[in-house]
Amino acid sequence: MIVAPKFTEGELRANRTLLVGRILVRNFGKLGNFKGVVSSYDAFHEEYRIDFSADNAYELLSFDDMLTLLPNTWLFKRARANIACVQLALTTTIFDVAMLKFTGKPAAFVAIASGFTEPGSYAESLTVVYSALWQESMIFEIR
Repeated sequence: MIVAPKFTEGELRANRTLLVGRILVRNFGKLGNFKGVVSSYDAFHEEYRIDFSADNAYELLSFDDMLTLLPNTWLFKRARANIACVQLALTTTIFDVAMLKFTGKPAAFVAIASGFTEPGSYAESLTVVYSALWQESMIFEIR
């Protein structure tokens, strides 16, 4: 993320050199956060050069990649939402594997985004999207 940007996304799109000279804190996963300076913008290739003083390295990022690091842009919000989706999928997978390992049965996966809900009554179970599965489950429980 950029420390306290003083411009909007629209202003940056109009003048992409506004980031030059700014300090950037970039996360590199398990390696941690590193401060870098946006040293230049190459208009021909549409990419920024970020110099990291910690190890004398640099990174070239496209304009869109830079927008994913700016907190007030929609690309930043989308990137964070994508990370949350990946984390949910990984957590669900770990849970499913653990359930399979310890119980010998796969855990039922309930996707939050699918609108899957548990019916509150028998009448509701007949009208929900997964009614056939609920019927099968009730018969299994009764036996």
